[in-house]
Amino acid sequence: MVAEPLAAPMAGYTPQRLIDEAQAFSQEAWAYIYDEHYPRIYRYCYLRLGNQATSEDVASEVFLEAVRGIRRYEYRGVPFAAWLYRIAHNLLADHVRRNGHQRTVPLTEPLAARIEGPDSTADSALRQDVQDALRKLPEDQKQVILLRFFEGLPHNEIAAAMGRRSGAVRALQHRALNALHRHMTADVRR
Repeated sequence: MVAEPLAAPMAGYTPQRLIDEAQAFSQEAWAYIYDEHYPRIYRYCYLRLGNQATSEDVASEVFLEAVRGIRRYEYRGVPFAAWLYRIAHNLLADHVRRNGHQRTVPLTEPLAARIEGPDSTADSALRQDVQDALRKLPEDQKQVILLRFFEGLPHNEIAAAMGRRSGAVRALQHRALNALHRHMTADVRR
């Protein structure tokens, strides 16, 4: 007899039922949560840190913190992923503070493939310009750009992850895009 994957039965659960199961420390619920969210949380960590091993460690720590804090979590209609991104953001901030530096966002192959067409010298130069401009953004602007355009999250999930209102996230995104534009056009003029 072939065992059915643990994550499959959870897919039909309502968000509240999944949270209830997770709060009861159901192995199936946590397997589903991990399988569903780990790739995105890891990618977010990697975009911020640029180091595979460290990103794996931080992403794993996100899920440990989620298990530790699940009893305090209350479902309020916001996707569970927003809570995980908020945990990731806090752990990343702690990591940067402990290590005394802030890494840049590397545009490596998996990420570059999402924003490039056929590879050319112009494409490589554009990726480098974007990377340089992102490096110059304040932390909150960088976070909203990464979550919105690289992770594809809607404004309400970004707002929950950042602890802000959706309108504030939209305004922050607008400022971030303007800042990116200024940095990129200033670099072109030089």
